Amino acid sequence: LLPLGQVLLSGEGRSRTLTAWSSSLLRDVPMGAVQIAVFELLKAYLVASPSFGSFNGLPAEAAFGAIGGLIGAVITTPADVVTTRIMTRGG
Repeated sequence: LLPLGQVLLSGEGRSRTLTAWSSSLLRDVPMGAVQIAVFELLKAYLVASPSFGSFNGLPAEAAFGAIGGLIGAVITTPADVVTTRIMTRGG
């Protein structure tokens, strides 16, 4: 545990931690935005559409969330790869 603390408190450790944190933030904010936007668009469209029947309930909302998560993950995967490489980079 002590060597980990020494690495984190060193100049390089702080720099890498800040870089990893900022790249995580640049990945997570767009992911959340895309997921919520897709969820709300699907919900608004399908719940209001008379041709699709009843899409108002927990299974429908779970499906909307899964689709939103899928699309968000596909869009933000390159940023996730960069974050993972920064965090696992040997120093």
